[in-house]
Amino acid sequence: MDDRCTFGIQATDISIDKEGDLWEVELSEISGSETFIHLRSGEHTIVGLLEMVRDIQIGEKTSVQFDTQWLHAFDQKGDLSVSLFQKAD
Repeated sequence: MDDRCTFGIQATDISIDKEGDLWEVELSEISGSETFIHLRSGEHTIVGLLEMVRDIQIGEKTSVQFDTQWLHAFDQKGDLSVSLFQKAD
């Protein structure tokens, strides 16, 4: 049995925080009063949504924090395995 899974988090649950892990900015896009940031760390990529306008340069290294209380786990078929929004059996 293969127990591997994929973790997901909403873009708004990712924030820039000096205490976080270091990621490289691949793209930064200001959209109105928000900023989308596309980040890479090794083979992992994420997209964050900052609820502020922030000028971030491509290639810049920035520390990122995840609000893990909203983390979701998906099985290899893409079905939701674990979420705070699931009802207990």
